[in-house]
Amino acid sequence: MHETLQGFHLTPEGTCLETLSPSEIRRLFMESGDNIHPMLERCALAVLNCGSERDDVKAVLEQYRDFALEVIRTAGGIELELHHPPASAFVTYESDENGHVTVRHKIIEGIRQHIFAVLRDLVFIKSEIERTGKFDLETSEGITDAVFLILRNAGIFEKTGHHKIIVCWGGHAIGK
Repeated sequence: MHETLQGFHLTPEGTCLETLSPSEIRRLFMESGDNIHPMLERCALAVLNCGSERDDVKAVLEQYRDFALEVIRTAGGIELELHHPPASAFVTYESDENGHVTVRHKIIEGIRQHIFAVLRDLVFIKSEIERTGKFDLETSEGITDAVFLILRNAGIFEKTGHHKIIVCWGGHAIGK
């Protein structure tokens, strides 16, 4: 088994889930229950494992079989507790406090933001698409409209004039 951390606490500062209304928090906990939680954990593990050369899903799931993600309700929203996350998603450093050196870990910022984006997309977007019934996912037009909603919620279409990157999404390896 590869190196993991015992546990790590993630806060949503600076992410899409930093500020949530009471009804959004309730909806998040309703939607992130048993039916979607296993997928949320697998997606979060994929994000945490992004620097790995290994692209075999079964092997990664076995390698990090003790990994778990817990959504925690707070006074102002939510936080995440990661249990046994891959150490490769973190930067390790030492801090000196009153002559006592402590080893600390900090999650790579892009990975932290991506995990909260996964939570947003799996819970809120799924809920929005299913709840409203506005999208006919059996038609090309309905699928296009749903993808547009997801991209708009992700802030992809912000008109800042600074977009000089094109991203191709997907392309996961297919087992033999």
